[in-house]
Amino acid sequence: MDEGVRLTHVSTDIDRQNPRIPVCNLTLSIKKPGFGTVQLTHTPLFDGVRLAGYELVYEDGEVITLIRQEVLSDEITLPGIWAQITSPIDNENFNSTITIHMTVER
Repeated sequence: MDEGVRLTHVSTDIDRQNPRIPVCNLTLSIKKPGFGTVQLTHTPLFDGVRLAGYELVYEDGEVITLIRQEVLSDEITLPGIWAQITSPIDNENFNSTITIHMTVER
């Protein structure tokens, strides 16, 4: 098994007036399990003119911070990642970059 990232989109039908928007389900594959951490960081939503802030949260609303600090198995699944937006967005032209930081010590 190769190390990699698999994203599954949750929905393309988005209510932009809702402060919570589904982002994805995330699965990380690791060649050799070990001790480590996984953290997600992101840029604000930006449409070329306006910024909209948000937090990454799980489906139950819990903010995603440092995901694990223990033995990382060969596959880590993070289902139901959502964006909790600080103010409603009015168009589909907003973009953001989510970065996955993963450290594994073998």
